[in-house]
Amino acid sequence: YYYVIKENSNAALPGVTYDMSEYQVAVTVTDNLKGNLVAGTPVITKKTTAGNEPVSAISFTNKYVPAEASLTIDFVNKELVGRNMGYGEFSFGVFKHDQTVRNESTAESIGSNRDLGNVVFNKALLFDKAGVYYYDILEFASDAKGVTFDETIYQLIVTVTDNNGQLQADYEIVGATGKEITFVNTYVPKPVTYAVSGTKELTGSPLNNGEFTFKMTEALDSGEVAPNAKVYYAKNNVSNIFKSFAMPIRAQKQ
Repeated sequence: YYYVIKENSNAALPGVTYDMSEYQVAVTVTDNLKGNLVAGTPVITKKTTAGNEPVSAISFTNKYVPAEASLTIDFVNKELVGRNMGYGEFSFGVFKHDQTVRNESTAESIGSNRDLGNVVFNKALLFDKAGVYYYDILEFASDAKGVTFDETIYQLIVTVTDNNGQLQADYEIVGATGKEITFVNTYVPKPVTYAVSGTKELTGSPLNNGEFTFKMTEALDSGEVAPNAKVYYAKNNVSNIFKSFAMPIRAQKQ
């Protein structure tokens, strides 16, 4: 008698790779002439590409590997106070929490801002095992003039679970309100100083140092005093030139 034994993989379980081995069992049955049939020792062979090979036992080994999970980093935003920011002006990195050398080449993923403030990263985080994973998200400082960078480092905690053969990733951000974070930079241009000077003459009497006071007030184009106007004062000196008015020049006309 001949039998074929193989594993039924029709109702495949998620994440399971089945052993496709096929065994043949041959059993010889004889009559002992005493009223009984007697089964001999089974002869087991395993089907291979080279033919059937004798084996001593039947063994099936399956492998379980759940499908990997991914986490798209689409929850980081950028804000610049003081001026409009340019497309791709600011850069960001995601690092393993224990990563000590931190630059674009050692980051798990790097990103840059878009015009509307959302940050787009170049790749998702991938996970092939269930567990808890820790990352840090930070902004790379640059030499942008007048910009004070947000030095916050956000800790990202990713929890990966096995859902019937499919890994799933969920996250939380330590210290954040909700599931999104925003890096806020501030732009303050460096003020420049413009000196206004002039001369003072007095006829009929010697001119004394500091004898006369001059007042300069911020004004509108119309010549009217500006709201909340700044006022600058200067006095003459003995060389007939009164001291300069030194004031910061505004970046934009008010």
